[in-house]
Amino acid sequence: MSGYPHKLTMLAPHLQTELPGTLHLGALRLPVFALFATAGLVVALLFSERTAERVGLSAQKLWDAGVAAVVAAFVISRVQLVAENFTTFKIFPALVLGLPSITQLGVFLTAIFALIWLRFRRVPLLSALDAWAPCVALLTAFLDLGHFFERTEAGMPTKLPWGVTSAGDTVLGHTHPVQLYGFALATLLAAAAWTQLGRSKAGGVAAFSLFTGGVGSFLLSFLRQPTLQVSGLPLDAAQALSALMALAGVALFATISPIQPGSRVARDVPAERFDHA
Repeated sequence: MSGYPHKLTMLAPHLQTELPGTLHLGALRLPVFALFATAGLVVALLFSERTAERVGLSAQKLWDAGVAAVVAAFVISRVQLVAENFTTFKIFPALVLGLPSITQLGVFLTAIFALIWLRFRRVPLLSALDAWAPCVALLTAFLDLGHFFERTEAGMPTKLPWGVTSAGDTVLGHTHPVQLYGFALATLLAAAAWTQLGRSKAGGVAAFSLFTGGVGSFLLSFLRQPTLQVSGLPLDAAQALSALMALAGVALFATISPIQPGSRVARDVPAERFDHA
């Protein structure tokens, strides 16, 4: 192995052993996390049809935007993975393309693509963000469950009775089940966002979800295993992203004019303009 690039050496264990969290169905081996991620995407897209109706948007246009965002996330993640491991990719392309690769940068670039798509398709941005808020929270809940059953994304060591062990771990012992904490947070956030749809000014649900999800994720990060810090900041990538989410929620709140309590408000653009487009 000494003749291969350093990154290939880091990937060598994947060539010799099976990845943790693999479901065996005869000769077929399916990654558990991929199953939860796929199920979450399908449920979130189906749910978007209901949330679109609540905010007065075309369900078809929101569905199309969601599918486009999913495809963009997959393509962006593959490109990023290949770019970071190009030497290894030339030798073992299937191995590199098969690795999990959803990163903070990939999520950020996908969000930018989604905003451009909504603008191009003339879908009102704030209403679309409101409709997507409970869907994204629901997808996050599925992803957290996938990490839990895969026994990845380990938490900090704990002596609490509900501590769990991580795949292949021989050092940490029992750790906080932060995946389940995240699942509970995402589920509650999805329920809260769903109940508020259509009852607030356009953008209110998205602002609430960004702020609450950002603060919750930031607090949970102290129970997760630390990662590399962002250059120039005393935060790791997950904490920085969580802080940006919370700040984005505050900024969005600041752009929303107050409404009378209990009033049923109109959305930013009449739905008829998009239902018959």
